[in-house]
Amino acid sequence: MRFLLSLLIVSAVFALKAQNMILPQPKFITVDTTHYVNFGKALFTYNDAATHRLIESLNTNSHGLEVHRFRNSPSSGIRINANLFLHPKYDKKELDYDNYTLDIQAEAIHIYYTNEASAYMAFQSLLQLLKTNAQKDILLPLTHINDYPDFEWRGLHLDCSRHFFSTQEIKRFLNTMAYYKFNKFHWHLTDDQGWRIELKKYPELTSVGAYRDSTKIGHFNEFEKGYEKQRYGGYYTQKQVQEIVAYAAKLHIEVIPEIEMPGHARAALAAFPELGCSQEQLPVASTWGIFNEVFCSKKQSLNFLKDVIEEVAPLFPSNYFHIGGDEAPSIQREHCKHCQKTIKKHHLHNEHEVQGYILKEMNAHLKKHNKTLIGWDEIIESGLPDNCAVMSWRGMQGGKQAAEQKHPVVMSPTTYCYFDYYQSDNPNEPLAIGGYLPLEKVYQFTPIPQDLDTQYHAYILGGQANLWTEYIADFDHLMYMTYPRALALAEKVWNKNAPSYEDFLHKVLFYQLPYLDTQNINYSKAIADANFVLSSDSMGTVAVHVENQNPLLPTITNFRNISTSSKTDFQLHLPEHKVQDTIYLSSFAEGMEDRKKEITLYLSQSTGCKIDSLTPPHPKFNNGGSFTLVNGVYGRRPWNGSDWLGFSGDTITVIFDLLEQRELTQLELSCLKAEGSWIYLPEHISVFGANDKNAFEEVESRAIHKEISEIPLANNYRYIKLVIAPKDKIPQGNEGAGQNPWTFIDEIIITWN
Repeated sequence: MRFLLSLLIVSAVFALKAQNMILPQPKFITVDTTHYVNFGKALFTYNDAATHRLIESLNTNSHGLEVHRFRNSPSSGIRINANLFLHPKYDKKELDYDNYTLDIQAEAIHIYYTNEASAYMAFQSLLQLLKTNAQKDILLPLTHINDYPDFEWRGLHLDCSRHFFSTQEIKRFLNTMAYYKFNKFHWHLTDDQGWRIELKKYPELTSVGAYRDSTKIGHFNEFEKGYEKQRYGGYYTQKQVQEIVAYAAKLHIEVIPEIEMPGHARAALAAFPELGCSQEQLPVASTWGIFNEVFCSKKQSLNFLKDVIEEVAPLFPSNYFHIGGDEAPSIQREHCKHCQKTIKKHHLHNEHEVQGYILKEMNAHLKKHNKTLIGWDEIIESGLPDNCAVMSWRGMQGGKQAAEQKHPVVMSPTTYCYFDYYQSDNPNEPLAIGGYLPLEKVYQFTPIPQDLDTQYHAYILGGQANLWTEYIADFDHLMYMTYPRALALAEKVWNKNAPSYEDFLHKVLFYQLPYLDTQNINYSKAIADANFVLSSDSMGTVAVHVENQNPLLPTITNFRNISTSSKTDFQLHLPEHKVQDTIYLSSFAEGMEDRKKEITLYLSQSTGCKIDSLTPPHPKFNNGGSFTLVNGVYGRRPWNGSDWLGFSGDTITVIFDLLEQRELTQLELSCLKAEGSWIYLPEHISVFGANDKNAFEEVESRAIHKEISEIPLANNYRYIKLVIAPKDKIPQGNEGAGQNPWTFIDEIIITWN
C-alpha cells in the first residue's frame, strides 16, 4: 500500500493550509474549503469558434473532468445552463502576458486569460482543487486566484539517447509536466550511445547509429562488471516526432530538440566515420563518458550538419534549436589536416576555437529557419555566436557571463538541477551517476544569480532540470528520479518569492504525493527517510539526532550494540580504555521498513577533533563542512556526494588541534578513487607537527597509492597539519584527459597512546 494514502489528515490542519494546496503557489489565492460547490458530472461552456482549440486542449489531460461545448436550440426543447465561462483577451496593461484569473463562484466558474496557455494553466489550478463525491460529482471550493509565472522557461530535459523511451512514455512524462505548469520539454535526441531521430536523407543514422551492441553493467567506475552483450536501441520516426510535438502543443509545452555537435558524436560517426577528424571506424558507444571523436570542420562535415538541420528544424515549431556544444575534446583536431587548415584560413588561435567556427556556421544556417541557437555553457569559451542563447550547467557563472553579454540564458546548474544525482544517502537507493541532490537542496535554487546586476535580470529566461539516463533504464525509474524533486523546481521557476520550504513540504505531503499515487507514478519516497544529524562538542564523542522530514510518520531507531530509551537523540562516547569503537544504528519512518537507513559510526580518539583550518571545498561537494572529516563515518563506495568533501585542483591543507600534546601513533586518511567520474587519488601527502602553530615541522611525506592510507607516527605534538597535493592533470587516454581531476577526502583518524 502506498504510504501516503494511509495517512489520516485532520480537518483542522487541512483548513489551516488550504491556501497552499496548489503547486506552484499562485500569486494571489483565497479558498473557502468550508463551502464546496457541486457542479454535477461535467463542465459546460458555450460553443464558441474562438475557444474550440482551447476546449480540445483542456480535455487532453483533464483527469476525467470533461468540458463540453454546447449551443441551446429552441426547437429541441432542451436547455443547458453553462457552468464554465471563458473570457479571452482579458487584457490590462498592468498584467503579465501569461496572467490568468480563476473565479469559482456558487453558480459558475469564470476563467479570464490573456492567451490560451494562461487559460490552460488556470484549468490546471482548478484540477488541483477538484474533489469528487460518491456519485462522482465535481466538487470545487469557492476560490479566487490571480496568477502568472515569473519565468518564461520552466523546463525538464530528457535524454533518450543513453536509454530509449517510447512515445507513450513520453506522453505520460508530458502529462505530469503540464499538471505542474512546466512549459518547455528539452528532448535530447542524439549522443554517443544512440541517434534517435529518423532522417530521410541519411537512413544510416538510424539503421547503424540508433543501436549499440552492448551496454555497460553497473557504474562506469566498476570496470570489472563488464557489459551486457545485447543489442540495444530504437529511434523515433518523423511521424512519431510530429505526434509528440503536436501532443505537447495541446498541453502548451514547447518541445526543443537537441542534436549534439560537434562532440558526443560517436553514434553519428559510427554511420559516417569520414565526417570525423580521425575517420576511424568505431561502433556506437556502449559505455558512458566523454569521447575524443568529434565532427571535423571540413566542408563535407559542415554540409552534413546543415542537412540534419534542414530535416529536423521543420519538425519543431519552437524558436529554439539546441546544438549541445558541450564536452567536445580538441585533441583530434591537433592532428587533423582539415581542422589545421580551418585554423589558418580563419585566423583562429587554437584548436578549441574550431568549435566556435563550426557553431557560427550552424548559427547562420539556423537563422534561415528562424531558429535561435541554444547550447551548453561551453559555447562561451569558443566564442558565442551572434544572438544565441546559453544553457548554464557547470554552475551559474557561465549563465551570468552570458547574460552580461546580453544573451538569453536558461539556468540548469548541476548543484540544483541534475536529477540523475542521488536524492538520498539511503544505501538502498538505485544506482545513480553520483552526486547528491535531495529535495531540500533543489528548493534552494533560484534562476537569477545573487551577484547579477539588475539590468541583466531580464536575460535570465528561467530554469530547467536535466535527466541524463546512463543509469535510468525504464520509465518507472525515470519518474522515481524526477518526482518529487520536479515539484520543488516547479515552485522555484514559477515564483521568485516562493513559499517557505515548510509550506512547500506540507503541500507535497498532503496534496501532491496523493495525486501522484492516483496517477500510478513511481515517485521517490526519500522524503520519508530518517536522517542522522551528527555533531560533537568534544573529542571522542558524537551526538546523534534522528530527524524525519515527514511529520506524519514517527521515527523508529535501533542500536545494535548499545541500549537507550531515547528515540531521536543520543550521545555516544568512546570508552576510556579504547582507541576506537564501532556502533551500528538503523532508523526508518513507521511503516516504511523498506526505506530503512543504516549507519556505522567508527568512534576514535580524534572523532570530533577541532579543525583550525581547512582549504575550502568546492560548494557542490561540501556537505557537512570540516566536521565531515572527523564525524566517525566513512564515505561510501560507490560514492555519492553527501559523504565526501570534494576539491577541484586545489592543494588541500588541514590543521587539527588535539587540545594538548599527544604521543602520536598513527594517522589514517580516506580518499576516493573513481576515475570514470574524474575523481583521482591525491599524488602526495605531507604531515607536519607542532606545539606552536607558528612552528610546524615535517614529520612524514609519502605518495598515495590506495584509498585508505595508514601513516605511522612517533612524535609528541598538539597540532597536526596535512598538506595533500592533488594529481596535476587527468592522463591522456582517460576520461576527461587534460582536465583538473577532483580530489575527494573523508574520514581522517589520528590515534595516540
